[in-house]
Amino acid sequence: MQKNSWLVILLSVLSLSASAQKVNYTVDGDTLIHLSQFLISLTPLGFPQQITSTSPVMKDANGVGTNVMLAENIHFHLVRQSDGKDIRLKAGGVAFTRKRKHELSWRASGEAPEIRMEMDGRMDKRGVITCKVRFMALEELDMKDIVMHIPFDKASANFVEGLGMGSKWNYNPDSIFHWKWNMSRADQNRLFIGSLNMVLGYVLLSPSSWDNETKGGIDIGNKGKSMLVSSYSGPRHLQKGDSVVYGFSLVINPPLSLERITNH
Repeated sequence: MQKNSWLVILLSVLSLSASAQKVNYTVDGDTLIHLSQFLISLTPLGFPQQITSTSPVMKDANGVGTNVMLAENIHFHLVRQSDGKDIRLKAGGVAFTRKRKHELSWRASGEAPEIRMEMDGRMDKRGVITCKVRFMALEELDMKDIVMHIPFDKASANFVEGLGMGSKWNYNPDSIFHWKWNMSRADQNRLFIGSLNMVLGYVLLSPSSWDNETKGGIDIGNKGKSMLVSSYSGPRHLQKGDSVVYGFSLVINPPLSLERITNH
């Protein structure tokens, strides 16, 4: 794929669309969202687990939809400083707090003896998923890292373009892309990842939490069966009762500008 072809995609993604159509949602059970020609399943912690295309051209011979974009669910790692191990959260499940045809909201939680997670997610009328994740220390705690992983299916991640981060056209998954925050830039928190058929727009919100006084950054590269985007924030000390909030937004095959959701 030539650079100009990806440029056409990005220009389409970035084009402002004041007349963008509202999208309708339906919810099946506790964790499955129907969005146009996609199914989005959620984990018990409230994060996207898989995105499945139900478009006729994407179904297999048995009429089954095709999993796209994710090799596994989006998730956080909470790494202790003391032993370098992950803190395991017991999931509290997902509860939808609003079910309208043009807007959905849900809450989820998870807890361990030393930390609690509260997550608020929503999908707006344009199909933008926004998640705000709060971690509250239940005791004094030194964290080695708080990091979010988005494991992309390799076949769905042919290119990576990071606005303000440097272009990586026709991304080579055998290389590793390292990037550090620069809080003087306003356009640095947006990534486009995908293929000719599908693009995922990814925006980090609450940048001071991700930056963590220049300790944070993003690594992109091969890991096992996935092309892993690792958004890390580095070590921090939390007193009992302290909390830190991480936010991010996702747009599936976005037909609109990510500028419009940066200040969500």
